Amino acid sequence: MKNTLTVFLGLFCCLVFAQKKLASTTDLSPIINYYQDGNILLGYKGKEGKRLKIVFTNVLQSPKDPAIYEVKGKTLFDGKVTDFSGTLTLISFHNEQDEHLYKNEKGQTYHLKTGTFNCKLKEIGKNANGDYKGNLNFYCGMNPKGQLVEDDQSNVGDGFKNFLFKGTFTNNKTGEKKPVEWGDSFLHAPVGLMGDDGMFYVKVKDPQNKLGWENYRKAYQLEKQDSEALKEEQRIWWK
Repeated sequence: MKNTLTVFLGLFCCLVFAQKKLASTTDLSPIINYYQDGNILLGYKGKEGKRLKIVFTNVLQSPKDPAIYEVKGKTLFDGKVTDFSGTLTLISFHNEQDEHLYKNEKGQTYHLKTGTFNCKLKEIGKNANGDYKGNLNFYCGMNPKGQLVEDDQSNVGDGFKNFLFKGTFTNNKTGEKKPVEWGDSFLHAPVGLMGDDGMFYVKVKDPQNKLGWENYRKAYQLEKQDSEALKEEQRIWWK
């Protein structure tokens, strides 16, 4: 039993070391930076599914520990814009399908990688009242030289790793905890928020409009798209 435990711990330490080494040679900040320029993250806070918008405005790989990314950003919730700062710490990073290689539209050969950040964000400023904690899963493409390349594969298969955060928000004044989730088009949405079309996108039902999804429904869910609602969805609210 002791020998088995020793072998397991040895393999675990080797895996952690390999991840740290890979993180030290690869800057994963472009994956986070993708959501600086208005690429939409769908999100909600609370078991009822009240809409949460989030954007990352600054990302820096820590010079002390390359597995840690120091981030800043903003959220829009219940009509209030709130600043936050925190860290994303890489806790896993590996090939999605062994050593399988893909080729993107540009002819670049790459592995489809999947990883997980431990995410800790603290609200700051006048509207601050709590912290976000949880894990954030992501996909990326990486060529055999360890360089990030454009990934065509994760667009057609999500596996809930599409920059998907799943965790909790804790109110520092009351101690109340609320479930939080955000992601790029795919969500484990609360009952009533998701339509009958599966997990491919959030399809808002009328009873949930009071929770901040009215404009989204008008912009994307109706047979005739509302142009004004679309403008609002595309508005740069964080600047």
